Amino acid sequence: MTILQISGLSAGYGAVRAVDDVDLVVNEGEFVVLLGPNGAGKTTTMKVLSGLLTPSAGAVQFLGQDITKLAGWRRAGRGLVHVPEGRQIFPDHSVHDNLLLGGFAHRRGSNTQTDLDEMYGLFPRLAERRAQLAGTLSGGEAQMLAVARALMSRPKLLMLDEPSLGLAPLKVAELFAYLSQLHRERNLAILLVEQQARTALQLADRGYVLERGRIAVEGTAAELTSDSRVQAAYLGA
Repeated sequence: MTILQISGLSAGYGAVRAVDDVDLVVNEGEFVVLLGPNGAGKTTTMKVLSGLLTPSAGAVQFLGQDITKLAGWRRAGRGLVHVPEGRQIFPDHSVHDNLLLGGFAHRRGSNTQTDLDEMYGLFPRLAERRAQLAGTLSGGEAQMLAVARALMSRPKLLMLDEPSLGLAPLKVAELFAYLSQLHRERNLAILLVEQQARTALQLADRGYVLERGRIAVEGTAAELTSDSRVQAAYLGA
């Protein structure tokens, strides 16, 4: 089953076109990675998908329905959930309150405690810091909180934009281990934008390489890893 389908997507800022005629698919339970250099249009694509930016052309379908013009908060309510670059947690609120805000989209109050218990079980460090202000967390803890807050809305597709940015290597490994666990145990579809291409491809089922706003290469993770262009540009081979 296809979860997400982008067809002929173009978008930009004023006269600058950042994404041009992009096609992309994420299937149920699939881990897909979107690679590319800075300025390639990866974050622009994610903004269009989450409803933060209106495309100039093309269509976005989610669970078989056209959501191209649907408001961002409605997309989140349907299960299309975005963890943006920079985490964007609420620094003056506690870890616990940040998680509660994440669960607001589906409005199922009777299950909130169950969801919280699940997040604290998945991320034990957050449980230890549940009363702590989010703004005082370390970078790795803040990223865990951003992911956990997104999971509180019970996503059908979790989109993450550069989650490893600014993290120490040990924290990056820890974060990606959590993502792999989520994908494996929940059969959760994930779309990941990531600069650490080698690590991302080790996690992914399939991937796309975006260059100058267009899809330059696509294929399974194994195919991309063995592609000479991908090796030269992104894997240091």
